[in-house]
Amino acid sequence: MISLIAFIVALLILVLPLLLQYLSERQSWNNGKCPACGEPWECFDMTSQGDLGYKCKNGHFMWMSYNFEKPHSENKLYKKES
Repeated sequence: MISLIAFIVALLILVLPLLLQYLSERQSWNNGKCPACGEPWECFDMTSQGDLGYKCKNGHFMWMSYNFEKPHSENKLYKKES
């Protein structure tokens, strides 16, 4: 019984931060519009880890680990290695 409780606690410790990050980024994405001014987000950069940088016309920006816009393979910044 104790090992089951320990397993559940360990699972929560591993999964909870990922879930919170996902939900936070989804809220910031705001259906593709900047929450501060309402302008649409435009992708301007991608890190080597695949994180996407978005900015609006008014200079607000954000970095996202999860891509809510479209698959990386369809993103103009994505470079497929041969």
